[in-house]
Amino acid sequence: MVDETLNQVINFLKDTYDIDKNYKAYGNRCKTDKIIKFQNNVFISHWELGAIVCIDEILYFIFENDGDWLVRKDYSLGSFNIYWLESFIKALNLLNDYMKKK
Repeated sequence: MVDETLNQVINFLKDTYDIDKNYKAYGNRCKTDKIIKFQNNVFISHWELGAIVCIDEILYFIFENDGDWLVRKDYSLGSFNIYWLESFIKALNLLNDYMKKK
């Protein structure tokens, strides 16, 4: 069920933030300071290299690379350059604050 939901999230992200069709949305996705309520228990927070997806209070990490969105097969965060840390922390804090109020 989680794999199916993550695939639905990826399809949503591809459709919404398609670099060729909607460059403005693609470029501004992580500047919205808003959580996207995707489904009843699915929430999305953007950071500069992807999205943090909360499904039933479990976090999953989706990465974006030149318009392609993918989830790591082992569902781990993996690694990224420290340059992206501020954006990642901002997305985590935004999601954390949202979930506390929910």
